[in-house]
Amino acid sequence: MQEKHGSSRLTDKPKGAQQKRRFVRVPFTGQLTYQQMNPQGELLVPCKGRLLDISGGGLCFRSLQPLVPGEPIQVTIPDLPLLEGFQTFATVRRCVIEMCDETDEPGLPPDKMVHEDGSPDFNQLFSRLEELLEGPKPPQPEAEAEPAGPYYQIACNLDILTPKERDSLVASIFELQRHSIQKINHLARHQLAG
Repeated sequence: MQEKHGSSRLTDKPKGAQQKRRFVRVPFTGQLTYQQMNPQGELLVPCKGRLLDISGGGLCFRSLQPLVPGEPIQVTIPDLPLLEGFQTFATVRRCVIEMCDETDEPGLPPDKMVHEDGSPDFNQLFSRLEELLEGPKPPQPEAEAEPAGPYYQIACNLDILTPKERDSLVASIFELQRHSIQKINHLARHQLAG
């Protein structure tokens, strides 16, 4: 007996199952600049931000000033692999204030390493594993000091990328993941050998 609608049980999604993201999100700490626009659509003075993560469909960064959800901005990320000076327009989707304390342990607390549905956020877990395997970091040369918080965590959609731009961005993100996995494997081998 044939099924009425011709669908296979293996390909049907259970009711209520939704994919949370179209693209893989990768933690990536780097500098970025963004520019807001005036009512005439002209770009304003560039502001600095710190990139927190990126995907083929969006990014999240930290800023000293709040942005308004729905606001278009131009974003420039100078140091993505395979892309020199990546620049595109983005739409602000969320702006959340956060207080940062330099004494906090790096990385997200365990309750932030899961999605709302309870499934693990493997990107955050890999990032934390990498930090743990690296151990204490040696003193770094003087870097540009970040002012004390509050900070604003800004989430944006990259919704006007051409297919070619999106493919280039996804290739860059895969390169980031590949480097991260290689680094974790190298550190794990080094820890086991030592």
